[in-house]
Amino acid sequence: MTSIRALEFFSGIGGLHFGFNASGANGQVLESFDMNQQANDTYKLSFGKSPISRGIDRLMVKDIEKYNANCWLMSPPCQPYTRGGKLLDDQDNRAKPLLHLLDQLEKMKTPPQYLFLENVKNFEVRKATGENTLQAYHEQQETFN
Repeated sequence: MTSIRALEFFSGIGGLHFGFNASGANGQVLESFDMNQQANDTYKLSFGKSPISRGIDRLMVKDIEKYNANCWLMSPPCQPYTRGGKLLDDQDNRAKPLLHLLDQLEKMKTPPQYLFLENVKNFEVRKATGENTLQAYHEQQETFN
């Protein structure tokens, strides 16, 4: 069985990291990324390491590929897509980091084998997520499988 080498984007307090650990999967979370300092403080208490506070929308392919990760854990802001938000989709500034990651995914020489994307209602039908995410990932996997 392949060992999972995960990157956690939009890590918050580490919910996906916790779930990954609780799953018993063979592997580790190599690095996490989030801009919220309060969440990062809580994350550090839970996992002994602070997430990188660099904006996800500033990460480039070389910054991501250096980890040789085969898995991405992502819990991006949901407000651009949900009924509780304004449904601005890709016009909401909070969607930009996810869109940026999807652009980087398309450019990667060695994309991750696994994508775990926290789902919220309407996420799968929005321009900034559903079709782009699935199409970009599917195209990459066809190229590398």
